[in-house]
Amino acid sequence: MKRAFSVLLLLISCTVLLSNCKKDKEDINTDEVRLQAVETKQSNGDIHKLFFDYDANGRIIKIRSGRNNETPTTNFIITYSGNEILIPVTVSDDELNTIKDTIRLLLNADQQVIKRMYHGFHEFKAPTFTPQRTNIYDTTTYSYDAAGLVKQETHGGLDTSWYNPGVETIMVSRTAGFTNYSIKDGNIISTKKEVTSSGYAKQGGIVSTGKSSNETTHAFEYAKAYPNKIDFKNAAILNELQLVFPPINKNLRNVPEKILVTDITKNGNGNITSSNSFTINQELSYNKYGFVNIRFDPASPTLKTTYVYNK
Repeated sequence: MKRAFSVLLLLISCTVLLSNCKKDKEDINTDEVRLQAVETKQSNGDIHKLFFDYDANGRIIKIRSGRNNETPTTNFIITYSGNEILIPVTVSDDELNTIKDTIRLLLNADQQVIKRMYHGFHEFKAPTFTPQRTNIYDTTTYSYDAAGLVKQETHGGLDTSWYNPGVETIMVSRTAGFTNYSIKDGNIISTKKEVTSSGYAKQGGIVSTGKSSNETTHAFEYAKAYPNKIDFKNAAILNELQLVFPPINKNLRNVPEKILVTDITKNGNGNITSSNSFTINQELSYNKYGFVNIRFDPASPTLKTTYVYNK
């Protein structure tokens, strides 16, 4: 009788344990998981924090930032209209200067960005500064393959500046180019960005022109096969913050642990004026439901980025 009671008690305990485990698992619906904050520890010991506020539909509507325990300030207030996202930013508007930026994103039916338009207006005012006004326009369009992965970006930009350091000066710069993606087995293997620039300057009666080109390549390694799992619902917004690279895309298979970068700039004659190459290493850890929660360079393990979720 005592043995039978012990067996019954064991069965009840196992049933309760399994029930609790199942309940814990069912309590977390990953479709409802949202990124609440990103904390990055910097080399001086400070912790830079980003905070995200959401509407009833789980969309980011406000981004705030701060350091350590200071009260965060609002950086972006985001609005939505159909397939369009508007991100206006007023950095400054006073007697010294006016700095305003606006980002407009157009999305496809799968909530992926198909066009990004940026306009920046920067004005520095007398008498504190030499009078100067600059307008910056940048447009990027994105095309995707059948699997929903970016295959090409098309870039175009126009910068115009006026300033008067005693002699009225006008400067105009145009850029155009492409970024092509190489995809294999659901992962980005490499990217190659080629951009050409042409410039025009007029100072008084003197006119000058110039051309240059830039090539940037990225090569990605996936030996550790890190799973691609994060809050994808707000990928369009999170990618504006450049939290990870390559940009967040729910259709990617893995996250790379190593990125090899090369950058080469040439003048109008095709001569190299600058070149650089470096490697980005990253290690990732995941929380109990499989989302990335820590990222760091193994060479500096204490300088980590922590992703905080609402669950």
